[in-house]
Amino acid sequence: MAEITILNPNDQPTGKWRLIDELRACLASDDYDTLRMAVAFAKTGPLLRLKAEIERWRAKGKKITSIFGVNHRNTSRQALEFALENFTKAHVLFHSDDFTFHPKMYLFVGRRKCKFFIGSHNLTVGGTETNWESGTEISLSLPEDKKMLAEVMTVWNSVVSLSAKLSASLIHQYDVIGKLSDETEPRRRPAAAQPTVGSAAPTGPPRLILKIKPPSPLPKGLFIAKPAKERVATSKVAARKRTKTKVTTEALVIQIVPHPNGEVFLSKIAVDQNPDFFGYPFTGRTKPKNPSNPSYPQRDPDPIVDLKIYGDDDTPVVHLSRLALNTVYYERNSEIRITVPPEIVRNTPAMSILLMRQAPDDSDFDYEMEVFPPTNPQFQGYLAVCNQTMPSGGRANPRRMGWL
Repeated sequence: MAEITILNPNDQPTGKWRLIDELRACLASDDYDTLRMAVAFAKTGPLLRLKAEIERWRAKGKKITSIFGVNHRNTSRQALEFALENFTKAHVLFHSDDFTFHPKMYLFVGRRKCKFFIGSHNLTVGGTETNWESGTEISLSLPEDKKMLAEVMTVWNSVVSLSAKLSASLIHQYDVIGKLSDETEPRRRPAAAQPTVGSAAPTGPPRLILKIKPPSPLPKGLFIAKPAKERVATSKVAARKRTKTKVTTEALVIQIVPHPNGEVFLSKIAVDQNPDFFGYPFTGRTKPKNPSNPSYPQRDPDPIVDLKIYGDDDTPVVHLSRLALNTVYYERNSEIRITVPPEIVRNTPAMSILLMRQAPDDSDFDYEMEVFPPTNPQFQGYLAVCNQTMPSGGRANPRRMGWL
């Protein structure tokens, strides 16, 4: 007999239940051999997080079929390219100015069992991890529940009949007419007014305060920690393993140890993995006070950041708006350093978490930066995102980093 569970919208943002965890478990299960997905909007965020499971699923001869909508530029070109490369079959529903393709169905089917997730969850990081979403989880046993399976397949087949088979040519056509988003471009969203140092926070309507568990990190295997000029596949097998989909990121999460002189070391490994995020290679040069000292590459102009340092709660103890962040690559030691004001050093314990997020392109700064000390409730959630260990230099407790 079918088991139906009503999903609680509160569970996903707090991390109690997340669709991406269910998708990962079903992809790893021997109970299912076919996955069918129909979603309105798709991005590579969850696809890249599930890439290893998808590859293992396909290696066993199992099938994946997808139908993605192309309305309102909410599906990305990169997501379609991923589906074309990694799925058995991929489709898009023809675009229309008269309607929006809006279903969200994830259908796992096997010989003896089925599991369906039907609700509001788009195939995005928000839809699968951090958004409030509603829906149902339906588990079937076969042949007892074959009638319900037949009903679901009738729905699926009716949608497939109205879709178009995906191809590189079709992706290009939709891209040309502006129906797809590009994940390599900065997100456009309204930028809130930012207070200057010491100013009172702007007043407004009440806001819901809830601890949102950070999304899962991008797998570290997606990144190659070598300079671009060294990124050459050593064999045909290695070349095939490389994803053709560009890995786009929203934020760097990294532990930092401020030095008394105001310098904070980031990570050259992170820069090599994702140079575009840092505007690297840098085009400027430092101007040493002593002419005999070496000059180093410097980001020019300095990136402008909005920086908040938190204490033991959600209230910033320091808020610096429009801070010019001096950023230098010290070639001799292969180190990326930023220089921060003294109040940052005083209020940032060693091994705090720095969340460095690219700001929207319509704002007046380049990065939104938040620092969470180990005593902050958000610290452990972001520490879990740090799935890469940086060179320890002999320390027993090396710094960690990760990408969102």
